[in-house]
Amino acid sequence: VKDLSVTGQHSQFTKKYDYDRISAENYVNEMGLGSKTKYLIWTNLYTQHTFVFQKVSGRWSCLRDFECASGSGKRPTPTGYKELWQHISIRHGRKFWTSFSNINSYHAKLSKQTLGAPGSNGCVRMKESAAKYIYYNIPLKTRAFIY
Repeated sequence: VKDLSVTGQHSQFTKKYDYDRISAENYVNEMGLGSKTKYLIWTNLYTQHTFVFQKVSGRWSCLRDFECASGSGKRPTPTGYKELWQHISIRHGRKFWTSFSNINSYHAKLSKQTLGAPGSNGCVRMKESAAKYIYYNIPLKTRAFIY
């Protein structure tokens, strides 16, 4: 677990610690999380970070990790177990939507939007390369664990 102590504009949202890939793997494996596919996504709202895992020899192995921005204020990102169910190439000017609820998805941020602190209307924003990775590489019916 690495120290992310910061000061400044987002300090009330950015927490002191973030998970490195090994700590994230240990966490999801200890939780006993499952998925209908060989992939699993964990979005940690506390650290504003999304991890993508693949099942290898009966254990989750972290493939990728991305900084993100979740919902804030009156439109928080829904928490709990979700299932990826739809891909939309572009919506509301944002690319690579992978839906996990009726109105929320993983998608690319607009150029001026920031990451690392809540700021969306319930979706999980990320860099275009991250949203594109999920869109093209993670199949529908994959479980997303969001908390």
